[in-house]
Amino acid sequence: MTHLQFRSQLANELMNTYSSRKRPGAPVICGKNKLKKLGGRTISVENVQRKANVEDHLPTKAKPRRCAYYSTKETVKRSKIVCRSCNVALCLECFVPFHEA
Repeated sequence: MTHLQFRSQLANELMNTYSSRKRPGAPVICGKNKLKKLGGRTISVENVQRKANVEDHLPTKAKPRRCAYYSTKETVKRSKIVCRSCNVALCLECFVPFHEA
């Protein structure tokens, strides 16, 4: 086998094994909770915790933090309201949609 034949065969084998499918990224972790994407936004609480025991999810005041539902890298929105159970900052108008999504 000549060097040219070897390189040609190698190139063909590499092209046949190439996959255009995107690989999943590494999971991002925030505290104890894994983050998940929701319509372009990152949600830091698992579905089970967000939707369970609705009566425990009450807004409380805290230091201003980024809204977990609305805020993105492009549009940063800060809120002084935090869900007592989820421990995430949420704007008042984002509080219900966050827990229903």
